[in-house]
Amino acid sequence: MMVFDSPSVRYDIIIGRKTLAEMGLSLDFKSNKMRWLDRSVPFHPKDWFTDKEAMRQVLKTPPTAVLKAEAMDAYADSLFHEIKAAKYEKADLDEHVKTLKHLTAIQQQQLLAVFKKHEPGPCSMAKLESFLEKYI
Repeated sequence: MMVFDSPSVRYDIIIGRKTLAEMGLSLDFKSNKMRWLDRSVPFHPKDWFTDKEAMRQVLKTPPTAVLKAEAMDAYADSLFHEIKAAKYEKADLDEHVKTLKHLTAIQQQQLLAVFKKHEPGPCSMAKLESFLEKYI
């Protein structure tokens, strides 16, 4: 994006296609309107937008991706009251691996070795339980 403040430049601002796509902004030449965030603004002649402070405010508006992320965050927060408390306990790795019938016996042994290599110790389980109690 480039912003110009010079009488020798024909446009006040030039926004590239990539930035327009990231912002979710579309140009509708059939109706001579620009669409962004479920709003339409008619095209204006060059030099129409001369209020420098208003231009700064427009440029400070967060892009659509940020607004969508904030909306999703608010939606996720609204779901937390529905999460039920759960009791977490250590899984029996040997028994679990035996239930994986789609694996050969050798693959089951290899998977069990990986599980055991990365199995959390008692300190890690205590930290996990503390975290879960604090946030859930």
